[in-house]
Amino acid sequence: QVSALAYLYQRNNSTQKPRVMVRGYPQNQHNPSNQSRYTAAQQACNRAGNLWEQSYGNRWKLLFGRHRHAAEARHLLSLAD
Repeated sequence: QVSALAYLYQRNNSTQKPRVMVRGYPQNQHNPSNQSRYTAAQQACNRAGNLWEQSYGNRWKLLFGRHRHAAEARHLLSLAD
């Protein structure tokens, strides 16, 4: 599932500018498994920011809307298959 999230990120968000630069050990960054983790983490951060914005920064809306957000995340994962 991590690689599916990474694929979604690469297909949709990685074409935007400016690009995200990841610092660290090059041997870790060139490992495909780690690359998937990095891109999935970037997607998760983008999604969290988007959800926060959609809920107008209100903690209660974010808390009580979590089932709808989880359903949307499952839908996005099903599209990646």
